[in-house]
Amino acid sequence: EEPLVLIGSPPCTAFSSWQHVNYAKLAPEEVERKKLEGIVHLKFVVQLYRDQLKAHRYFLHEHPLSAMSWAEDCMRELAALSTVFESRCDQCMYGCSTAETPNSPAMAARKATRFLSNSVEMLDQLRRRCDGSHDHKQLRGKDLAEAAFYPAGLIHAIIKGINFTHAADIVKRAVNDPSHICSAPRIRGYGTESHVLGNCRMKLTTGGSKLSLIHI
Repeated sequence: EEPLVLIGSPPCTAFSSWQHVNYAKLAPEEVERKKLEGIVHLKFVVQLYRDQLKAHRYFLHEHPLSAMSWAEDCMRELAALSTVFESRCDQCMYGCSTAETPNSPAMAARKATRFLSNSVEMLDQLRRRCDGSHDHKQLRGKDLAEAAFYPAGLIHAIIKGINFTHAADIVKRAVNDPSHICSAPRIRGYGTESHVLGNCRMKLTTGGSKLSLIHI
């Protein structure tokens, strides 16, 4: 298949700072095996991202900001490419929270996250940092497993980013081939922060063949 946007979030267990606490309980051979598995998987997804770049398509990579995977050569080389950019967000701003228990209410969890992508339109949706309007609770135990799933707000932001990436891609292609715009004149996507379904569409400007994006 040839997806327009490939999203990768490989297991970060081998690169988690918390995992090093568990490593102390394992045999050295088991620790090396787990690390090797993580690195092999990471290199595999990075190659998929490079395939996307080569084909003039898009990718989005996500890992916790503190993950040690960012220091791996394959990730540093990918991030250094001139067509690849990054953004950072705190997932509390997208609805990430701890689970409610009989002894503790649900609370916001910061979960600082870093993204790489060759789509600026995507990354623009993934830059919200904590505004300090709420308290946080550290993710521990069961909450860590639950936080592996994206909160609804982050899912909506990524969907919005996909739609805007698609729209911008149409503009780029239509500059060389105006007939291309007829293939997708209207793209549906998430419009406002309240997640009301909105629209973005393409419009031929009065300045001639120049194309622009308008959001309605």
